[in-house]
Amino acid sequence: IRESDCIFCLACENVCPTHAIKITQM
Repeated sequence: IRESDCIFCLACENVCPTHAIKITQM
């Protein structure tokens, strides 16, 4: 799984590093 695929993903906490989770307003 690429980090770029997890940027706006709410369910990536289990598969991606914390720094890859960027939940921001679009």
